[in-house]
Amino acid sequence: MPTTRQRHVITETEDVAAALADAAKAWPEAKGNANTLIRHLIEVGRRALLDQESAVIERRLADFDQVVGSLPGLYEPGYLAQLREDWPA
Repeated sequence: MPTTRQRHVITETEDVAAALADAAKAWPEAKGNANTLIRHLIEVGRRALLDQESAVIERRLADFDQVVGSLPGLYEPGYLAQLREDWPA
């Protein structure tokens, strides 16, 4: 089918064949259609990456929340004002 989009070619290694077999179990309506199965696998893989990224961000924010306010009294009152006195105007 004509297209202006870039095409990609992959070799069906043992790992790719196993992934296609697993995909055919998940999407039996696409069994025997490697192109459709590959698109499904790519979509699921992308969602998994996005979910993983979100989990990392959530974990980092939770870590940050744990330490916020954990060092009271570290700086004496007026510390920031004193520090700024040395800054050029």
